[in-house]
Amino acid sequence: MNTPHPFRYISISLQRYMLRASLIAISVMPVLPANAIDINFDYRFDTQGMFSDPTRRAALEAAATVYDRFTDNLLAINPDAQNTWSLSINRPDGGGNVTLNNLNVNAQSITVFVGGWGFHPSVLGWAGAGNITNVSGSIAWQQTIQARGQLGALDPNPTDYGVWGGAITFNKNVDWHFDLNTDPAENQQDFLTTAMHEIGHILGFGEAASWGQHIQGDAENGYTFHGQNSLDLIGHPIALDRYGSHWAEGTYSVIDGNLQETAMDPSTPRGQRQWMTDLDYAGFADIGWEIPEPTVAFVFMSCSLLLLGRHRSTNTNSTIETGDLS
Repeated sequence: MNTPHPFRYISISLQRYMLRASLIAISVMPVLPANAIDINFDYRFDTQGMFSDPTRRAALEAAATVYDRFTDNLLAINPDAQNTWSLSINRPDGGGNVTLNNLNVNAQSITVFVGGWGFHPSVLGWAGAGNITNVSGSIAWQQTIQARGQLGALDPNPTDYGVWGGAITFNKNVDWHFDLNTDPAENQQDFLTTAMHEIGHILGFGEAASWGQHIQGDAENGYTFHGQNSLDLIGHPIALDRYGSHWAEGTYSVIDGNLQETAMDPSTPRGQRQWMTDLDYAGFADIGWEIPEPTVAFVFMSCSLLLLGRHRSTNTNSTIETGDLS
């Protein structure tokens, strides 16, 4: 593990935005921005029953709430007779590629297909946005498919990102911990942590062209990240993994002033629940996502969530590669 970087942290941690599902349980709803991003899970390819248990779906939905404060103005994708599109994704149940024709995606919404199948337990899961295989219609329609109204995403040097969604595959052979209120056992993988990580790739971490604009270096000498938000936070370029799609293994940042290994590095330790750190959020801001400070009402309601799973285990068992196909 690398030596932790020197850094400074955001005074009101963005980590306080998470676990809307837990708030529902106590009959309190968070105050979200009007243009908050809504992540919708589609289970049509969950043919092997990865999410047949409601507890597992609850954990997946909770992972999405980490991104509740992400805002933007994503245009709807509503195909018609003149404007059509097709995309290809890897079925998350291991069924190979599938072509989806004329998928509807609501404004401010991202669709994520989820499922699982059994493969080598050294790989926890992977995520991807698939490939847009055909777009037919007006110029405005083609730009909507490409960028969802994020004009910076269409620049020669992209500064923004607007994605339709993607697909996430989880490994059914892993001993997952799904409970939201307790830490995983020392030999378990925390599902909430992995799901949060994979959703981050759907949102462009390590994937978006606007992420790539901030990368310098090469595979031989190593990649570093130079996004302005990240530089402002850390004070120097941040080392990336050998693919340029994660922070380097062992990169640390803070949550509410407390040290934690970043959630968007390549591995997840057994027996630990990790949250998004300030550096993780800075990376998303460099992609183009708007991440406002919380309202007073939201901070008040979020304080109760700090009691849920925020303790970081001191277990130092071996790590497992997340196996993102990026």
